[in-house]
Amino acid sequence: MRAPSAGTRPPAGRALHLYALCLAAWTFALLSVGGVVTGKEAGLSVPDWPLSYGRINPPNWTSVPNVFEEHLHRLLGWGLGTLVILLVVLVHRMDPRPWMRRLSWAVLGAVVVQGVIGGYFRVVLLQHGMAIVHGVLGQAFFCLVMAAALFTSPGWREAPPPAEAPAARLLRRLSLLAVVAFLLQVAIGALVRHSRLWHSLLHVAPHAAWGVLCAGLAVACRVQAYRVRGRPAALTRPALLLDAGAGLQILLGLGAYLANAAGFEETVRPNFQVAATSVHQAAGAVLLAASVVLHLRVRLLLRDAPVPEPAAAVAGRAA
Repeated sequence: MRAPSAGTRPPAGRALHLYALCLAAWTFALLSVGGVVTGKEAGLSVPDWPLSYGRINPPNWTSVPNVFEEHLHRLLGWGLGTLVILLVVLVHRMDPRPWMRRLSWAVLGAVVVQGVIGGYFRVVLLQHGMAIVHGVLGQAFFCLVMAAALFTSPGWREAPPPAEAPAARLLRRLSLLAVVAFLLQVAIGALVRHSRLWHSLLHVAPHAAWGVLCAGLAVACRVQAYRVRGRPAALTRPALLLDAGAGLQILLGLGAYLANAAGFEETVRPNFQVAATSVHQAAGAVLLAASVVLHLRVRLLLRDAPVPEPAAAVAGRAA
């Protein structure tokens, strides 16, 4: 997939970009609260949808454990839908790029689908069967919103023509592999987490092994990004975040495993266990988004350097 080129640089200004960043922050908050809901196993504490116990706000919901987290997650989700509708309006008013307008509609469609999956299919119809799908799609949606924020940034709209770089092809491939690897890691982590077998080393081993592979790809991306002439910050910053974050994520994963091993026998999840697993999940979303940003920026800023002709061919033409 080729990232949309900067093309005609619209006068969207910083307002649209700042709004897209706020939308990304709201999405991250929604993901984080969703992680707490999963950690406390509170996803079905409110049995109906779209209302909660037949009301917009159930009585005393702020003081009832599990209902508070689940209903807060729902309120943030409804708020996100409203904010995405406003994003579509702002993009159509402030950004003349046709592909950016199509992207805004894609974001709106994605948030509707995610809401229906998390509400109707997760709560009403299939319950536990859709929890993993809802969680993985939530992180993918966060990446989509981050891409929208990137496309509206001054750095994207005012980017110079792509520069030739010998490292371009390898960095483009490595960053794409990182995107795929981190997305698969999110899916594997969701399978492990929703299986309630975090305390089992046998079940956690594939997630841990794939995490080491992801960390290796992150290191390779950072090394290759620093080989680009001039070391542009637009490439080195997300690459460094990916590299350092992957190492930190391994430590967070170890902490989450130890926390679950210490509290798996308890019916009510201890707070330290909920915190450890939720932070680990949120950090995974940041790393996945960083890999997407890096890949898109590589495609925007770099192009392959021409392959030098063999000396014999050059000599033949000269003769």
